[in-house]
Amino acid sequence: MESGSVFDFSGSAKMMRLKVTLIEKGLNANSNGVPTESLTGTSINRTVDELNLQWQQKVSSHYELGNIQQDSTRAEPRLFTYVEGETLPERFKSIGIPSSSAEIAPKTGYEKWMAHNAVIDLPLRRNHRVIRCDKKVMYIMAYLGSLSSSYDQRDEYVVCRITLLNERSLIFEPRLTLDGYRIQSKMGEYIATVQIWDDYFTPMVDQFNKISLVPPIPETQQFEVPEEGSTKFVSMLCIEYAEDFDYENVWIEYMTYFPSGVTCTSNNTEGQTSACSMDEDGRFHFSFTIELDFTASDISSFHVRFRVRSEDFWGRQYLAGYGSLTPLLRPGRTVYRVECWRPIKPDDPVSELREFFIGQAIDIDFFNLKEDGVISRAGMTTQSSGTLHVSVTNVLQRRDYITRETLNHMKYGAMFDRMGMRSDLYWRIMKVLMEFEEAKRQLLELRAAQ
Repeated sequence: MESGSVFDFSGSAKMMRLKVTLIEKGLNANSNGVPTESLTGTSINRTVDELNLQWQQKVSSHYELGNIQQDSTRAEPRLFTYVEGETLPERFKSIGIPSSSAEIAPKTGYEKWMAHNAVIDLPLRRNHRVIRCDKKVMYIMAYLGSLSSSYDQRDEYVVCRITLLNERSLIFEPRLTLDGYRIQSKMGEYIATVQIWDDYFTPMVDQFNKISLVPPIPETQQFEVPEEGSTKFVSMLCIEYAEDFDYENVWIEYMTYFPSGVTCTSNNTEGQTSACSMDEDGRFHFSFTIELDFTASDISSFHVRFRVRSEDFWGRQYLAGYGSLTPLLRPGRTVYRVECWRPIKPDDPVSELREFFIGQAIDIDFFNLKEDGVISRAGMTTQSSGTLHVSVTNVLQRRDYITRETLNHMKYGAMFDRMGMRSDLYWRIMKVLMEFEEAKRQLLELRAAQ
């Protein structure tokens, strides 16, 4: 059997529709009624049978139907199918690839020795060469013997074998061709064609109601577009690591501030990380991610404040440092260094004793300072305490960034998807709607010019 056509797809194979046609090639007849080749070399072809199939749809042969009433629309019921789970004739079983361990050849003496003396870092040869996958097979068959005589399985011919691998790939053997497959039998020559009907790739409500599917993820089904004149921002702020702090373990408190007119839909504008201990290099690796979603008409940056704290074994709490960051809202990823500081009282023995026995002697209401103002350290004595490494990744969306054609597709696409409209009709309607939108835009420009 020649190599087949491989199709990768997404979705359910139950939505696939196949049209199978069986044609008998005949000869022209002369005036005496004797069949002969015509002068032009053409022949009379007759459609013997035709089926519209779904994936894993069982169609019985005329022998299996017996006394059951057959489809009156089929002149000669020669096409039928073998589906997954059925017992195949012995001559078809040799086509497949062994799928169970019982069908694999017995191990040699060397392999038996290796099974008891395997290298830990290396997989066993037997497990290394076998690839397990979920495979389902469907055979489209044709009976090309006499329908009036006794049934003979030797007159069963394979039109096409369809294999589904891991619900992701379809293999047609032999490969799909427009000319079909030529089959020689004792009754004559036949041509079988297999076609995939794209028009039937629409949801089947009745069948999918009976199947328990995994609920779709809303984020993958929806696409939010901001209002006219506003910009949608998604900022992924990640506290990578901290260094140069004089403590064994620290945690970080944060709070974000947005200018007036900004609508933030995230509920994590303030919070804290978990406590992290120092590693061998003197770093505290947090890898703490903060996702901020906000919408604004005009904004260039926002403000984030950090407070680094620590606690020792005796329960004494220390202020390890303050820091602030004003990231730029440009698309892409940017890495920042936030230099932290802490207030001190030099040459004050009371402050030193308090910090040694109780904890931090000086603290300021850092998070409640003026939100949009500059943090001033005037009048305070401070010292550098450490560094925070923060990365900010920004994604921006605005109507001006999207083409008008894409906006129209998004406007009408969801409605057509709910209607389950066929693909050819969908594109014809979309073409008319696109022309309407373009005419509407030109009319508004003409009115504005007047």
